[in-house]
Amino acid sequence: TGYEHDDLTWTQLAGRDDMKNGEPFGREAFNTVLFEQSLTKPSSLDVAAFDATADPSETPIIMRICPDCTDTHKKVFYRRLTPTAPGFDILHNILYYSSSTPPVGNIWNTDFTLHSTYEDAKYGANPWQCPGDAFDYKKNFVGNCSPSGAKVQEQYSNWRSFPGPRPNVAYYVNKPENVGVQDYIDNADVTRAVGETDLDIGNVGLEGNTLENDGVYHVTGSGSDIWRYSDQFHFKSQPWVGDIDVKVHLTDFANNGNDRYAKAGIMLRSDNSPDATYAFMHLTGSEGIHAQHRRSKGNHANNSGSGFKTSPPQKSAWLRIVKKMETIEFYRGDDEGNWVLHATDTIFFPDDKFRVGFAVT
Repeated sequence: TGYEHDDLTWTQLAGRDDMKNGEPFGREAFNTVLFEQSLTKPSSLDVAAFDATADPSETPIIMRICPDCTDTHKKVFYRRLTPTAPGFDILHNILYYSSSTPPVGNIWNTDFTLHSTYEDAKYGANPWQCPGDAFDYKKNFVGNCSPSGAKVQEQYSNWRSFPGPRPNVAYYVNKPENVGVQDYIDNADVTRAVGETDLDIGNVGLEGNTLENDGVYHVTGSGSDIWRYSDQFHFKSQPWVGDIDVKVHLTDFANNGNDRYAKAGIMLRSDNSPDATYAFMHLTGSEGIHAQHRRSKGNHANNSGSGFKTSPPQKSAWLRIVKKMETIEFYRGDDEGNWVLHATDTIFFPDDKFRVGFAVT
């Protein structure tokens, strides 16, 4: 397409087809860059902090680029007027929503306005109008609206559809690219372990990725499961030899597919092949905390012990794996630093070598 954004002002959030430059940000990474790292961020995440009268206004901005759209829609600027509702994924809504029902959390003239220039968006000037004063929510991001209020069709892009109807589309937030949340593997400023990788394992469908910000990792992934004889998931990992004690605080699990057995957690794995030997301590979409393993390459996976599920099902978790020779101990913890032994199993890793890291499916 030939488009190059100003990386001192904009960071790409998502792009498709010729505009793709990495995978879409996950919910918490998106919320961080929009509400905490935007050049026009609010002073706090309270509703009253979104000061539309400030100079410039304290309202975060998203830019959509569509080189193949009609002239008025090549660049469109989204001015966010409210904080996000708990659990609501604004970017996922922008990319995939396909209902005519207004989505609570992303409503035109309540949660956002649209503008033709960045300057207009910063000051709230010249907001777009919609035919009959009605935004068409099936037409992602632009709603068949325009600067004049005339109906302009076929200028949207739904990422469940191909070609879209507009295939070459990208979204950016007004945050400098080298500040805050950044791609982990491709960031030259990050010191990484030798042999560290950030890969999709198996046939995942949608690619995953890992972003990092001040020691917090934002991992996205897809795939049908980590189970049976072969796995499909995203794995950020590094090589290790011998014993290990590794723990992670999984602070949020978006689970946009609402899959009760979506999984995220820490894994020891013999290698990056889909049918590798592994030990996995993880949180599921809505079935609580589980431990599982594949005892040898190509064999069927099995659970280690039973699950632990709260009511309502937990959306965050402290997880830990301790390896002592061939003995694997799975732990779950709490915010006070207490650990409960969840299960114990015996796993032999070839030559006592394995990879350790985050796994998401």
